[in-house]
Amino acid sequence: MQPAGGRRFVPILAGFAGLALAAFVGFGFAPIDAGVDGLSYGVVQSGTIGLFVYGVLNRLLIVTGLHHILNNIAWFIIGDFNGATGDLKRFFAGDKSAGAFMAGFFPPLLLGLNLWLLLSIARDLGLGVGVAFNPETSVEYAVGASIGADLVLCMSIHPGYSGQEFMPEAYDRIRTVRSVLPPEVHVQVDGGIGPENIKAVRDAGASLFVAGSSIFGREDLPRAYRRLVQELA
Repeated sequence: MQPAGGRRFVPILAGFAGLALAAFVGFGFAPIDAGVDGLSYGVVQSGTIGLFVYGVLNRLLIVTGLHHILNNIAWFIIGDFNGATGDLKRFFAGDKSAGAFMAGFFPPLLLGLNLWLLLSIARDLGLGVGVAFNPETSVEYAVGASIGADLVLCMSIHPGYSGQEFMPEAYDRIRTVRSVLPPEVHVQVDGGIGPENIKAVRDAGASLFVAGSSIFGREDLPRAYRRLVQELA
């Protein structure tokens, strides 16, 4: 029998190293998990600095697959607003202090930038700015977040797929947004727009319309488009 060496030595050594690492992680998972949890709580509760640390750690942990631990704690556990917990659920429940940790994993998150600072940066770059809000978002919050924007998009369906029916409650939301925002700010509506309601949506205050299935779901696309235009005439 020859001693282990050459090309056999590397896989044998790798196997033992894998067993040692598995034992360390397996028996040491509880303290490792507790440490990650404690760090996550501290990051979420530390404001702008926390946003920066959270974004950096999230990117670093991706290679280990542990980034979801930070996400789950920040998005679904931390904080409480009328029974809604976590950054995500508190945001959609109308908590104005929530939402920062859902902003994405790019400059807004890594630098802890707020919305108004982003608007200012976009302006300096010569860009136009639009703000979109979902049906669950309170009108007051949407209007406050739209200060300085060129366009406000009012979703009249739940984002996800084409062909959904227009939500009638969107009319009041459109009227309120239009009555509060400056006249130079466009109000756009997306979702369920068709010839049967486009005029009413315009009368409620919208100046821009997103029409998908009412045009592309028809065989004669030019005719479908002209029909929408005729309803606005």
